[in-house]
Amino acid sequence: MNDLLDQQLCDELRDVINETDIFIKDKGESKKFLLICALMDRFDTVIKYINEHQKKPDSEKELIIFMVYSCIIKDGINYMKKTLKIGKSEDRKIFENIYRKPPINIPEKEEFNDDKFFSYFRSLLFAHPLYTNKAIPNSLNGEIQYSPYILITPIDRPFDDSIGIKIYSNKREIIQLLSISFESLKEYIKGKYEELNLVIEGFRKIIREKETKWKEHKVNRNQDDIEILKDCINILEERYIETYEINKLITYLTCENSLKENIENVNKYRNEIKKIIPSICDAIDSHDIEEFCSIISFILHVRPNAHKMMHYQLEKIYDYLNYENNNNDDMEWGLKQAEAFSKEFAKKWVIIKPQEMNFDEIKMLTQVACYLEYMEQKEGKNE
Repeated sequence: MNDLLDQQLCDELRDVINETDIFIKDKGESKKFLLICALMDRFDTVIKYINEHQKKPDSEKELIIFMVYSCIIKDGINYMKKTLKIGKSEDRKIFENIYRKPPINIPEKEEFNDDKFFSYFRSLLFAHPLYTNKAIPNSLNGEIQYSPYILITPIDRPFDDSIGIKIYSNKREIIQLLSISFESLKEYIKGKYEELNLVIEGFRKIIREKETKWKEHKVNRNQDDIEILKDCINILEERYIETYEINKLITYLTCENSLKENIENVNKYRNEIKKIIPSICDAIDSHDIEEFCSIISFILHVRPNAHKMMHYQLEKIYDYLNYENNNNDDMEWGLKQAEAFSKEFAKKWVIIKPQEMNFDEIKMLTQVACYLEYMEQKEGKNE
């Protein structure tokens, strides 16, 4: 049997929410985040259950459970639409052939819809079986209705797959029977679930509006390189984008270079950083985050083909040599790995003295060596 509810639709909503930090960090939008996460997680459970229980229920218990899951869909969709200020969807009138006829008899001129009917049917089916006076359509003054029975197979079956309820009323002498087609109930839930498309578009609209506003704030390039990078940081923070790597570029451009023997190659690397600053600005101005990450990733993370322990050494150098690290054993081990790294290909390019240099200089020289070694290997291949 084909799935009634398309899981991919819920996955698409999750992808839209997770493609940006707007819904986590923006003060105006973050209030929606926990709600949406809760609903998406609930929907995952609902989708699985409903898709596995598409046949008409065999018992009162099964029908009640099906309706509980259906309500999560209906109420969840309606709440998300309300939160996003999405207008009412066009009523599909799936239940109109029920509520325009006995026992409900809603007049043609009176406005009514599938949502209202579903809420009424739900209230008597399981939500308020012993007392309901709120959702009654075409009610009499002071009327209260009760439902003593859920009918899995009503004696009077207007549909082949009828399900129904008996209705007692304090204002009516006749005991009423309300039957609907189980297929129509499924059709209603499917249609309601597919309104996720409107919710997805609602979130995409929020993202588009934010991005349009962000693009209006351009990088001020009429400054020195450090100030330009600081301006990039301010803009990225406005957009809730991590600025760690821009800060690292600033550190590598400004940190101490304690040995004159390293000046030439350090300046080569720093000039390479300066060359990419216009491209970084272009990517930020156009809000091309993928391009922005690609540009910075190369200058900061390029790795040559080298000795077997290189990646391990680099991991410990960059992870352990941090002033925030309170673990002396880790710092000592990071310095030992820097010492070992300095005796490999790094010595072709720079002199690293881990016990005499600060952490920023050690890490900067480490990357200078990696970058220059990589470029030499690349040029050798092109010859």
